[in-house]
Amino acid sequence: MTEIRPAALTDFDALLPLLLGGFRSPPPPQLLQTLFQPRWDNPHKNAGWMLIAQGRPVGFLGTLFSRRPTPRGRQVFCNLSLWHVLPEYRSESLLLLMQALRMRDVTITNFTGNKVTPILRKFGFSQVDERFTILFPFPVPSSLKMEVLFDPRAMRPELQGDALRVLEDHLSLPCRHLLLKTSQGACHILYNIVRKKGLRVMQVLYRSDPVLFLQNLRGLCWKVCTTQNLAGMMIGDNFLAGKPLKAALQVVQREAHLFRSAVLNRFEMDMAYSELQLFGLP
Repeated sequence: MTEIRPAALTDFDALLPLLLGGFRSPPPPQLLQTLFQPRWDNPHKNAGWMLIAQGRPVGFLGTLFSRRPTPRGRQVFCNLSLWHVLPEYRSESLLLLMQALRMRDVTITNFTGNKVTPILRKFGFSQVDERFTILFPFPVPSSLKMEVLFDPRAMRPELQGDALRVLEDHLSLPCRHLLLKTSQGACHILYNIVRKKGLRVMQVLYRSDPVLFLQNLRGLCWKVCTTQNLAGMMIGDNFLAGKPLKAALQVVQREAHLFRSAVLNRFEMDMAYSELQLFGLP
């Protein structure tokens, strides 16, 4: 007989052996514990759900809740994180997922779910970025009129409102920031570094000002790639409204960046407020 219970910080010690068993190379326990710490204006008290059998945890699905700005106002998000169930209880794995799917008025995301993509798609999850564009650095006049900052502390005075809130929410995490500054304003960008064909490429995860970002994209690519020794910039088509850029490489996205929302479409989605930033994942 099994049961489902919400998981909280007080459950971490009991869950730790199970969590470590879900990795080929387990991360430090203190890193896993960050999943259980409240953050991001979390409207829910739990850090996930656990499957209990004979008084002990035999399964876990982690959740990162946030209440954050979107093009359609502030919305509640749930980013699905660690999902691990002992082999003898795998037949009951979906009981954990159903806890998330029962929530109303919540946009659910999963950005590291290649193995569970077939399952999530059966429950209405869609791809955030169906294709991505790799933009290569070429000098353009606009790059001379912009400033790019990489120190988050220097970005604070340049931002306000929701954009400042997103910066503050991610400052303590092992993720990368930059600020595009022009005479028209400032745009905060969250990104990571990935390898494509052995080359280091910047992948854009979030931008605070979509218009400013697109207007200065090529200049920004040149500025960032030449100062950070990168081969190019990778942008999901969700950031480009599905419109391809000229003189750039278009590639089908094979990584599972999934979401399910009754409010937002994929062109209104990004990949902030997730385990990518919490764990510093590439």
